[in-house]
Amino acid sequence: MINLLPFTRTALLIEGDALLIVSVRSTFTGTSSRTHERIEGFLTEPLDAIRAKGRAIEKTISDDVVLVVPASWCASRPVPMTTQGWHAKREARDELVEAYFPFGAREAIVGLLEFTPAGASETQGSLFVASSSQVGAWRERIEQVFSARIGEVLPSTMCTAGLGLQRHERALVLERDGRELATSYAWGRPSAVAEPFDEDEARDAELYVVGRIDESTRGARQVTPEQLAVGACLLPYVPGVRYRALGDAGKPRLDRRVPLAAAVTLLAVAGVLGSSALSDARARAGQERVEQQMAAHENELGDVQQLRDETTRLASSLDQIAQTTGQWSSVLPELEQALGVVPLDGFAHRIELTPGRVTITGESAKSLAVLESLENTPAFESARQTGTVSRSPRELETFSLQARRATTNGGVE
Repeated sequence: MINLLPFTRTALLIEGDALLIVSVRSTFTGTSSRTHERIEGFLTEPLDAIRAKGRAIEKTISDDVVLVVPASWCASRPVPMTTQGWHAKREARDELVEAYFPFGAREAIVGLLEFTPAGASETQGSLFVASSSQVGAWRERIEQVFSARIGEVLPSTMCTAGLGLQRHERALVLERDGRELATSYAWGRPSAVAEPFDEDEARDAELYVVGRIDESTRGARQVTPEQLAVGACLLPYVPGVRYRALGDAGKPRLDRRVPLAAAVTLLAVAGVLGSSALSDARARAGQERVEQQMAAHENELGDVQQLRDETTRLASSLDQIAQTTGQWSSVLPELEQALGVVPLDGFAHRIELTPGRVTITGESAKSLAVLESLENTPAFESARQTGTVSRSPRELETFSLQARRATTNGGVE
């Protein structure tokens, strides 16, 4: 995962009766996170007592706030739907909710995860539904305590896409929150969402667990609530993913990534559980309604055509730049692999890619593990330490690594 534009987001993650507050700040030199507080009894304790606890950290909460709700609060199901024309499809969404989900359309707040699996050309969609009253109680208390407006409400399952799994050919994220549901990833892109956990399938994948690790998941990597909160903050910048937050009434998050894509390209050239509520006939009617709505609103795709035209214009400009810059080519895949060697508990301070080598400086719990990961990355070889290992103020090991590139064209830092 690569983000080249500065941003600051705050994630408020519900964990039992506690609220975890985490901020993520990204600059041109790296991305860092900070856990501000974990407030117990956030919904059950008296309001004045909670306000007193929140007063000390209220100023640390950014203007861009996302609320993360537990997976057990949501039901999900694959649907033939995309984020395009979201508002025009409300009637069709309501029919799907009534047909497939244990919530009535009036009570439900609905979101959508749209993704393109690695190596695929067609997009897929997974509809998420939660209870508006259950979410609303937390939302109201948060706004009373922090005077903060929540911009998005995301199921924790969606947030696993932001965990930085791009270095794994196949990864499985298991969520243990009353049910055991797993989301599959191929090179960091979702391929199946919130499906029943299969131990046999997990043997061939890198397994991550949100929740407890037991005998059946021994050897898995545990995803902490803090890491899940960071994933929520990074979700808008994950390649191949678009989404609508629960109850979303704004523009799709695609709008947020358009300038990011343009910036990245320029820099590169220059270096669940639906329970059936009605009959199958009603369910089929819901799906047919979706298709009818999509056909009836094809004119809404005009903005996509404008984006394509702008992309064509940008590509033409880039061709002219390429003619004057020799044999430079996109280095994004190698930048992604270089950034991917730094684990979730670490920080990449600088990545320098020259035509012959890559240099990575940063800090991590185990610098040797980062070196081994770099050595095993297909884009690089002959990895070695170029500096001494010391302790950072975060009590992490600092590292400075260098490796030869398998290809020798293009560079960026």
